[in-house]
Amino acid sequence: MALPNPEQFHKALRALKNCPRHRPGLHRTDVFLQAEELYREVDEELQREKLLSLWRRYGKLAIAIIVIALLAVGGYFGWRYYQQRQARAAAFAYAAAQETLQKGDAKQAGQDFAGLASGSGGYAALASLRLAQVRLGADDTNGAITILDQLADNGSADPIFRAVAALSSVSLQIDAGDPATLRARLQKLIDAGGPWRFNAREMQALLDIRTGNLKAAEESFDALSSDADAPQDLQSRAAELRDALSAKLKAEPSTNPTPPATE
Repeated sequence: MALPNPEQFHKALRALKNCPRHRPGLHRTDVFLQAEELYREVDEELQREKLLSLWRRYGKLAIAIIVIALLAVGGYFGWRYYQQRQARAAAFAYAAAQETLQKGDAKQAGQDFAGLASGSGGYAALASLRLAQVRLGADDTNGAITILDQLADNGSADPIFRAVAALSSVSLQIDAGDPATLRARLQKLIDAGGPWRFNAREMQALLDIRTGNLKAAEESFDALSSDADAPQDLQSRAAELRDALSAKLKAEPSTNPTPPATE
């Protein structure tokens, strides 16, 4: 059965209310009461139909948006919780490996540090540095250099750890490594302007000494000794090396003597 038109009921109600027999103060007839009740039912039915129509059109979309929002928020906090748990686990594992090393079990400590180094984050970088230290303690210089170079080339690692690894690798090769290669790596650290640039400049001067360019080394140490931004201990060390080189250069005969004047 089709639902009556509510507009018809409005008209019927207005007509009944205006009827003399049904003015305020008079008793309403059963017809008027039934009409008013029927109108309420029709109006409620229409409201339900509107709600159902809106739900069919927008309800599923609204639920999808809410679910996506909840998943996004939950995923964010879940990831933070996971990271915090992982960081705590890595901290405990690193401390345990460090304690094992202090007890003298370098082999086991090396295995523990290697496991941590294979991960990511700050403790992975620290573990790589410690693992290189363990390799050096076992007279495996090449193994230590390989580990340090891997960390230095790891783009996801913290720049500070990468710089330390690069500087440590160069220092282990300063006596026998290819001078051009080592100088290029040191120059990158200098150009980056990080806190280790002064140490890189110092190593470049040491590389000059190794290759016999004593005058360049003296000038580099002199510049470092007067650089107010350089650490105080490095300034002092550079001044001592500069003075030692100056004395050596004065004591040695010039490799390029001034030619005698011609008449």
